[in-house]
Amino acid sequence: MRGHGGHQPIEDEDTLSVEASLRIFAEEIGLSFHTVRTYRWVAARWPAEQRQEGVSFEVHRILASAPDAYEQIKDRR
Repeated sequence: MRGHGGHQPIEDEDTLSVEASLRIFAEEIGLSFHTVRTYRWVAARWPAEQRQEGVSFEVHRILASAPDAYEQIKDRR
C-alpha cells in the first residue's frame, strides 16, 4: 500500500492507490470505506505522543480539525 498522501503518481501498475487499498481493507474487515478513511485521517492527525489516554476516539475525531487541538485535548481528560 502506498504511503499517506494519495496525490503522488503511481509508479507502476501493480501499486494500488490509497483509495483502492482502503476499499479492499474495508471490505475485508467488514467496515465501510468511509469509516476506514475516517479512522485513517484521525490517526494521521494525532501522532501517538499527542493522543490522550482515557479520551475517546470520538473526541479525538471532533478535535482533529481544530487549530489548537493538542491544547484542547488536555482539557478533555
